[in-house]
Parts: sequence; structure tokens; C-alpha cells
Amino acid sequence: MRILFTSDLHGQRHLYDQLAELAVVVRPDALILGGDMLPDSGPEEAEAVQAGFFSTVVRDLLVRLRDELGPLRTAMIFGNHEARCAEAAVARLEDEGLLTFLSPNKVAAWGEVSLVGYSCAPPCPYWAKDYERLDRRGDENTFEEGYVWEPDAGEFRRINAVEHLRTLATMEEDLASVGPVERPWILVAHSPPAGVQLDRLACGLEVGSEAVAAFIRQRQPDVSLHGHVHEAPRMTGQYRQQVGRTLVVNPGQGE
Repeated sequence: MRILFTSDLHGQRHLYDQLAELAVVVRPDALILGGDMLPDSGPEEAEAVQAGFFSTVVRDLLVRLRDELGPLRTAMIFGNHEARCAEAAVARLEDEGLLTFLSPNKVAAWGEVSLVGYSCAPPCPYWAKDYERLDRRGDENTFEEGYVWEPDAGEFRRINAVEHLRTLATMEEDLASVGPVERPWILVAHSPPAGVQLDRLACGLEVGSEAVAAFIRQRQPDVSLHGHVHEAPRMTGQYRQQVGRTLVVNPGQGE
């Protein structure tokens, strides 16, 4: 199976155009979107901006690729820049058969290949906190300000993120809930693992997830696909590493 993977396009139209052009050239069997695919905005505009982008630009891309390439399997996760207000728009695309949203508690099957996805990342300075979690119980979070989406109220609620994240399951606990997965299988997790040169910021700080790293070492998916840290391949010269039997990939994102 030929898979085209991308992440962290952040709603930039020229990057979506490049993705479409590349897909037409390489003609993949499947497309995987690794999170942070939507434009950034403030919480006041996020519902219109993010849901609207899914309903127009992302949908148009998937329809175009289906028309030009024939049936194309597409899977996606969210990233820490996405908010739960976009979930309904994603569900509509799922209902149209245009994509599959991946999660830790639902194994997707593409023929003989299984896929598991995980959208959350450790605490970050960005305002959206729907897809942030503490990496492991007892970790510190220094980013207090944030907002979460309240679906019943249809609006964002301002929170103290330090206190809020303590009430939620950690990334380690979420990943521990993943059940048995048939081989071959692919993990799609927005945060790269710690300790494998795929998580280094421009300042030199390494911000990968220890929980994701431990999960990969323990469960050994055949491939794990990541994003989140745009500059890591530029900083380390590495966009892929081998961890046991797992090929770990972070393609990064240029300026």
C-alpha cells in the first residue's frame, strides 16, 4: 500500500495545493492527515473558521482527489491547534464516506492494514486545550491560560489549564486503553515520541512525548506517523528513525 502522509498544514492554501499536486503525481492508495490541518484563529472565530474550512477546503480536496484518482482511503486525526467545535464537520465528511477519523479506542481497517490514531499533545502555549493532556501523571504544566469547547452550550469556556488538565486522563493513560491490534498496523499520533531526534525545536529544546515513546517501544506498530514539531527534521537532519520493528516518521513542515 502506498501512503501519502502530511501534517501541520495549518490551513495554508498553498500547502493544500501542493498536497493535491503531489497526490496526483504519486497516486497513493491512501492519504493520512496528521493533525493541525486547520487555520489558526482566536476562540471567538474558531467555530466558523475551523468547521468552515473542513466543509469547504478539506472537502473540496478530498472530492477532487477522489474524482482524479478514483477511490482514495483517507484517515485523519486532530492536533493541539484544533478544537472540538470542528468535530461535527468531520463527522459529516465521514458520513459522506470521504474520510475516517482515527482514535485510540477504535481500530480502523484498510484491508489487511489496521490504523489507530491519537490527537492529543502535551501542554503547549496555544490557547486551544481540547486536545492537550499531561504526558504522564505528575508532570508539570506552566501554561495556565486556555479555552475548551462546550458542545452543549455551543461556545468556548475559559479555563485554568493547569487545574483542568489534572482532571483528565493523561496521554499515558489514554494510550494504555488501546486494545489488541492486528498486524500490520499504523499508529498516527500528533505528538512525536521523545528521544528519537524527531521532536527538537529551533531553540534546541526536545518536546516529544515520553508516553508516545513508551507506547511505541511496548506495542511496536509497524509504522508510526507524527507531526507537531515542524522544525525537527531541519534541526536534527532526521525525519525517520527505527525503534525496534517500528519505522517512526515526522516529515516536519517548512516555512
